[in-house]
Amino acid sequence: MCMGKKELLKAMGSVRESLKKEDSLELRLLANDSIKKAALSNDKAMASVSLVAYSLHKILSKEHFVKSKKWKQRKKAILSCLDRALASLEKGKMKAFHKCMGSIAAEVQKMDRSFGRYVQSLFDKARVKYAADAYFFGLSLSQASSLTRADRKAVQEYVGFTKLHDKDAAAEGIGKRLRAFRKAMGE
Repeated sequence: MCMGKKELLKAMGSVRESLKKEDSLELRLLANDSIKKAALSNDKAMASVSLVAYSLHKILSKEHFVKSKKWKQRKKAILSCLDRALASLEKGKMKAFHKCMGSIAAEVQKMDRSFGRYVQSLFDKARVKYAADAYFFGLSLSQASSLTRADRKAVQEYVGFTKLHDKDAAAEGIGKRLRAFRKAMGE
């Protein structure tokens, strides 16, 4: 199921503008908001927006990435991919949109391989983290893993190591989630 085109366009435009301004905090907020919306409607397109926003946030928050001589070139390539993704969305071409989002993920992974300091890729970490968030918003472990294309076992381990499951605020009942979903869908 795909969320409203208008909402998806708005989220993508915000990601683009935040990257352009190199506003790491805004990208993090966009990522958090997008995964919540994606979980409420089981929307893979909005989930991919969340993953891209979070990955870009992580890149901008690491000095060794943005001080690199290659950062301007990578940023330009990612902005170009975002422009193509936005154009695809405007035309209703979801297959092209997902291809562009994959290109952004590839750019992030290229940077991560070149400058990263960890074995697990930044984008894979984003998949697991946001699948766990979707799980805490009420999706089953399988649904949450599928939403972000994360490894189910990695999500399960992450959930087990976090303390989020202890928070009562995250555990909303189905009625409350259904009302939020209906509100988000304009019903």
